[in-house]
Amino acid sequence: GRGGRDGPGGASSSTPAAPPTPKLTPEQVTSKLEEDLQEYLECGDVSELCTCFKELSLKAPKMDESIGKQLVALAMQKTFDSRNDGPRNQVAKMFGGLHRVKQLSSADMQAAFTDVLEFIEDEVVDIPHIGLYVAQFIGAAIADEVVPISFINEAFAHLKESEVVSSATIGGEVLKAMLSIAGETKAKAIYSAASLRIGELLPGEAATDKAIAEFLESKGLAVLDPALLQRAQADRAEAERKAEADRRMATLESIRTYLSEALKGGSSADEIKAWMNETCPADKADAEVNRAVVRCVMESSSDLDSDKEVANAIKTHQTLLKRYFNYEGADFKRMAECLFEVQAFCHERSFPANLIKSIFYKLYDLDIVREEAYFLWREEVDEPTPGKQKALFQLNQFLDWLEQAEEEGEDDEGEDD
Repeated sequence: GRGGRDGPGGASSSTPAAPPTPKLTPEQVTSKLEEDLQEYLECGDVSELCTCFKELSLKAPKMDESIGKQLVALAMQKTFDSRNDGPRNQVAKMFGGLHRVKQLSSADMQAAFTDVLEFIEDEVVDIPHIGLYVAQFIGAAIADEVVPISFINEAFAHLKESEVVSSATIGGEVLKAMLSIAGETKAKAIYSAASLRIGELLPGEAATDKAIAEFLESKGLAVLDPALLQRAQADRAEAERKAEADRRMATLESIRTYLSEALKGGSSADEIKAWMNETCPADKADAEVNRAVVRCVMESSSDLDSDKEVANAIKTHQTLLKRYFNYEGADFKRMAECLFEVQAFCHERSFPANLIKSIFYKLYDLDIVREEAYFLWREEVDEPTPGKQKALFQLNQFLDWLEQAEEEGEDDEGEDD
C-alpha cells in the first residue's frame, strides 16, 4: 500500500522518535535531591519541590531505594540538628504535597520512618529530642493521610518496654502532632475510623479501657475519644463512691467496736473524747455515725429493758452525746436522728413499758435534744425506721406536755415584752 512508501525525495513521512532521557548516576541523584531540598527549605514552595522532584524521577536510574524514600530520609536527617522547629515544620508540610501529586507513596514514607525508628534508641545519645522530632513527622504524615494511623502499632512495637524512647511516649506525641495539624474534627475521624490499637503502645500485657483513657487524658488527647473518657470517668466516679462507702463502713464498724467496750468502763471520758475526735469528729459525722453513738450509749446499760438503767447510761455519757447532737452549729435534724435511733432501739425490744418515754425525757432534761427536734421527729412520716406508731402512742402524754411547756414559755416571753 501507499502507507509504506517514502515521500518526495525518498524521506519517511513519520516524526523521528525523541532520544531517551539520559539517566543520572545514583551519586548525581543524591546530589540533586540535596540541592532541591535545600532550595525548598529556603523558599518553602511545595509546588516547586514537586516539579523538581518529578523531573528528577524521570532521570533517576533504577536503584535499591526509591528516590521518594531517599528524599524523606534526607529531609529528616537534615533537620534533626536544627535549633528551631522551622525547618522541621517545612519538612512535615512537604509530605502531603508530594503525596497528593503522586510523587511520594505511602510505602516509601513508611519505609523511611521504619528505618529511622529501628535505631532511634541509639540516636538519642547524639540527638536527645529525636523521638519528638520523628513523632512530629509521623503525625504530619498521618494528618495529611500519607500513612495510616495504624502504622504506629507496627512501627513502635519494638519500643514498648524502652526506657529511652517508649512507644507510649512517642505514640502520644504522634497523636498530639496529628491533632494539632489536622484539627479536632478530622483528627477524631482519623482516630475513630482506623484500626489503631492504642493499648499495645502502653506498658504491660493488656491495657484496659481505664489505662487508655488515662493515657489520652494525660496527653491532652481526650477529644479523640470522648466516649471512652466519659465511660472511664463514670467508672472512676463509681470506684471512688465505692471506696468512700467502704471507708465509711469501716469507720462505722470501728466506732461501734470501740464504743461498745469503752463505754462499759474500759476507757475514761477523756480517752473516749480523744479517740472519737481522731476517728470521726462531730462536725464530720454523718447520720449513721450519730446513730451509732447514741445506740452504743444505750447498749452500755446493764439492763437494756430497764428504763432507769438506760436513762442512767445516757446521764453518764451525756458529754459524749452533747458533743455529737447539741454542739454549736448542730441542727434539729441531727437531734431528730438521735430520736429515730431511740425509736429503733425500743422497737427491737418490743417497747418495754416506760422505756422510750424515759429516754426521750432524759435527752430533753439533759439538754441533749431540744424541743424543736421532738416536733420534727413527730411530723416526719417518711423516715423508714420501724415502730413509729407505737412510739407515738407511748409518747403521747410526753409530747403534749412538751408542747404545752413550749406554749407557756412563749407566753412568758410575751409578758416580759
